[in-house]
Amino acid sequence: MKKDTSRNVISFRTKSKGKQKNLTYEQIVHKRRITAIVSIIVLVVLILGGQIVFAKLSEMNTNNSITTSQKKLEKEKNKNSDLKIKAKQLQDDDYIEKIIRSKYYYSKDGEQIYALPGSNNVNSNDN
Repeated sequence: MKKDTSRNVISFRTKSKGKQKNLTYEQIVHKRRITAIVSIIVLVVLILGGQIVFAKLSEMNTNNSITTSQKKLEKEKNKNSDLKIKAKQLQDDDYIEKIIRSKYYYSKDGEQIYALPGSNNVNSNDN
């Protein structure tokens, strides 16, 4: 790189095929400033793009969590309704007698109970 002090021109060879360019100091400073400004703009765009991507991923995770929670809630509501039905059935004397007779082999006076192999009379969901 050569510097000519009389005209304030700097000459240097570029990488492409040895061509020589003559630039003034102001042109060099101008190029540096443009490069710095473009670099800052690119950096800001990348940071903001990263924030957008991170926000979208966070939103997707939140939506998945909400969906999972809603499924669990629905399952628990079904379980709760089943338990309410079961509690209502347990208030019925005939149902309790049926459960006691089938599950614990309780018999009335003069009755005999025979347990057959492969026979499973325990059915707690019957009315």
